[in-house]
Amino acid sequence: MANLFIIGNGFDLANNLKTSYDDFRTFLLDNYVHVKRARSIKVPQLRRGALDVTINEAAVFIYRIISQTEGLLWRDVEHALGEIDYTLLFEETNDFNNYQDTILGLACSLSKVQFLFEDWITNINEEEVCTLKKFESLINPYEDLFVTFNYTDLLEAEYGAKKVCHIHGTRNGDIIFGHGNTQRLRIVSNNENKKSNTFQRKNRKGRKKSDDKHDFNIKKESYTKLLSINYLTLDDISMIMQCIPVKTLLYSKLWDIQQLLLRSQRNIIKTQKDYNNENGTFLQIEEALEKIHSMLHKDTNSALQRLAQFIGMNMPQSIDCIYSIGFSFSLVDMKAIQLIDMIPHTAWSIDSFNINLAQKYRKELIHLGNNKHNIHIESLLR
Repeated sequence: MANLFIIGNGFDLANNLKTSYDDFRTFLLDNYVHVKRARSIKVPQLRRGALDVTINEAAVFIYRIISQTEGLLWRDVEHALGEIDYTLLFEETNDFNNYQDTILGLACSLSKVQFLFEDWITNINEEEVCTLKKFESLINPYEDLFVTFNYTDLLEAEYGAKKVCHIHGTRNGDIIFGHGNTQRLRIVSNNENKKSNTFQRKNRKGRKKSDDKHDFNIKKESYTKLLSINYLTLDDISMIMQCIPVKTLLYSKLWDIQQLLLRSQRNIIKTQKDYNNENGTFLQIEEALEKIHSMLHKDTNSALQRLAQFIGMNMPQSIDCIYSIGFSFSLVDMKAIQLIDMIPHTAWSIDSFNINLAQKYRKELIHLGNNKHNIHIESLLR
């Protein structure tokens, strides 16, 4: 019986590849000379007659804005892109009527973050790879399935894996990159902030406690799924079912969940109301910033479709164990984990490199309905 391996960036790091976000920071410092000279966050302005900012100007701004969000040690660049505090860019002036140049420079600069990221990953040196013998003895490269969230071809090149899904693409092809902040961005000035806080306080009084966190709370016997914006929706389920053979157990489980979702639609309570701002200029700024925020969002639909097609083409009736190695269980990737967890399997095994994180990930899997006795934490690499 085959196993399925979920591979995250910790795996590449364990193989001695320089793939941490802090390595990305170092790459920018070493390859874009103006980055080292930057001392403040300033949005690049388009030069007279120019249609865009230069790549060096963009690199300086991106370096400074991510560092402001992440700190000196970059841990999660994609998450930082979804948490940028755009109000910092307007702190020096209360004149919102001259915002156009700032918004345009901001959009032009941030549109280049993926180019800079791709420039880095295509230049990662794989010549000093340290092959992990324990992992090599654990896998069957011909029969096991590998779902990797990394952009490198380490599994194929070093371990001979044949059935590999690069859910976010590969460094020599199209990649999927971005943040997972799905909440509607709202930037308010100091004056409007008071109005917004008043609105939020009034709005919260009418809510039930369960409404704040989840759109659905569905229970079926011992099989429990909490379905929020980070989990599978009806559209996701319908797309996935088109990729999965009808006679499989996975298809039957998907069909059951689809019917539960359909029956539960009537119970959805809409809790978010429109907030009407009287300041027209401010609304234009907010709308523009929301578009930039959306531009930086990760295309999880394409990633999910890629995974569903991979499962549909390679999935046996069931698998023995799902192994998680170097994967962080971030919210933006939880749809993919939920889908993988639906595949009939006997157990989960989480690498114990960081025992505290492994315990946290174990709770996530229990949250998805797994029996705690079937989730093991063990050393998988060394």
